[in-house]
Amino acid sequence: MKLNFGIGVSSYQVEGAYQEDDKLLSIWDKLGHEGGIFDGTNSDVAIDFYHRYEEDIILAEELGVDSFRLSFTMCRILKEDGSINQLGLDFYHRVIDCILKHHLTPVVTLYHWDLPVFLQEKGGFVNRDIISYYEKYVKAVADSFKDKVHIWQTFNEPQCFIGLGLQGDEHAPRLHLPLLDMMKATHNVLVCHCKAYHILKEADPNCVISFVNTTPVMIPVCKDKDVEEYCYNKMFTSPKDKTQFYNVAVFNDPLYLGKYPDDFVELMKKEGFNPDQAELDDFKNCRPDRIDLNLYTGTYVSKDKQGKIVELSEVKKKDMTTFSWLVKRPEAVYYGPKFFNRRYHLPVVISENGAPYEDKVIKNKIHDKGRISYLTSYLKEVKHAIDDGIDIQGYFYWSLVDNADWAFGFSKRFGLVYIDYDNDLKRIKKDSYYKYQKLIKKING
Repeated sequence: MKLNFGIGVSSYQVEGAYQEDDKLLSIWDKLGHEGGIFDGTNSDVAIDFYHRYEEDIILAEELGVDSFRLSFTMCRILKEDGSINQLGLDFYHRVIDCILKHHLTPVVTLYHWDLPVFLQEKGGFVNRDIISYYEKYVKAVADSFKDKVHIWQTFNEPQCFIGLGLQGDEHAPRLHLPLLDMMKATHNVLVCHCKAYHILKEADPNCVISFVNTTPVMIPVCKDKDVEEYCYNKMFTSPKDKTQFYNVAVFNDPLYLGKYPDDFVELMKKEGFNPDQAELDDFKNCRPDRIDLNLYTGTYVSKDKQGKIVELSEVKKKDMTTFSWLVKRPEAVYYGPKFFNRRYHLPVVISENGAPYEDKVIKNKIHDKGRISYLTSYLKEVKHAIDDGIDIQGYFYWSLVDNADWAFGFSKRFGLVYIDYDNDLKRIKKDSYYKYQKLIKKING
């Protein structure tokens, strides 16, 4: 079977034009304007995808991918009074039309972290009002794009916008909420998914709907059934504290298995949180059509000389990237899909995979050997997984272009295409761009 290859971008990270066509401020715009980005930048211009989208879409076409993943932002489409901003819809029609013109399949993420400030001021995902606003937004998008877009991702990485954004100092809105509020936010996101699911399926019964999660993968490095079972169970076991909101089971089990994990239910009871039964029942009706996973890294697990299962912490220099958390662990894209196939019995799409490195321009070229090694080793494991019968249907490299990497601004470069921030945002193809191009042809024949 041919593997679907793609690349991805997201609205806040690339669009810029932060006030054009009546766009509302997002929580990330606000953080940048308040000096909260670690490198002192903001994304008012970003890489100017808003005006240069065709240039970037052509780069994707030349790369040889099948699909172009992007996100729409509520900030362009929704107004504070709940009405719809047609100018925002018009912009995304221009982008989608361009993607289709260049023979690519659009994959649209409906929420990629950039919540409008006015909704955050109302309580964000903790406030039940978010559900009706999200419904209005999705209804407008579904009605407007049902003939053009047939693959939708309702949310991207709740582990980040809830797990990090509502209980930490890195992601917007940088809150430190109590456990009960975290539970409310989690439940409201899942209800929003269900509302979107029904709206999208009504508009286009044959559309594909997913919900994107991310997780580090527990990777057995010895052929031992006990070690592999440990890795599987650790992946889907929720801790008893706030870090449970980083765990995929809290978000995936309700949608794929129809119920929250038992330990999470116990904790909800302890906190006095009693979700609406009709909403809990509806989870069974909103099962995503596939499993979309953003996979970057993992933890090696083995047995020591005494036969005790241990998680290995040593990191070799050759496996390091410019993010301390992102260590090269190519087996993550083998065991991640394997474990998710086992638990949820659906095909997997690796919706993000990539890494940042120090890229230097030498005579208008970027020889990014680290990224090439990363990309090559990960795709080798994807091929290995498919050959072993693991149901993987797609692989998306993140990202097509260097962009604003959230709290780290423009200091982290994930792109296959270099952005020269000091030279009119000039695009330069890195060596990894050409390597990915060759690997796509090699793997798909």
